[in-house]
Amino acid sequence: MTTIEDDDEEFDDLLGEDDEWEDQEAYNQIIERMPDGWYMIKITNFTAKKLRDIAEWCSTNMIGEYKEVNWRTGCAYSVAMQFAESKDAVLFKLMWS
Repeated sequence: MTTIEDDDEEFDDLLGEDDEWEDQEAYNQIIERMPDGWYMIKITNFTAKKLRDIAEWCSTNMIGEYKEVNWRTGCAYSVAMQFAESKDAVLFKLMWS
């Protein structure tokens, strides 16, 4: 029998930290401030329209808490979404990555 905890471990494999961040130091600072147990997914090839579409999609499809985070360092601008629920993070990654 599969438990919720087993599912979360499977999701952890899918949500491994394989994203490359333009500014690793800033990324590390964001991760340190992120609540324990949350997941962060990088948004790539973003435009203002894509970010609006993501916000609308999240408001109708996410079950747990989530938030957009963004930061600029030098000439790099990074945008990501943070999720409290692993299932939300997986659904987001499948839809938008």
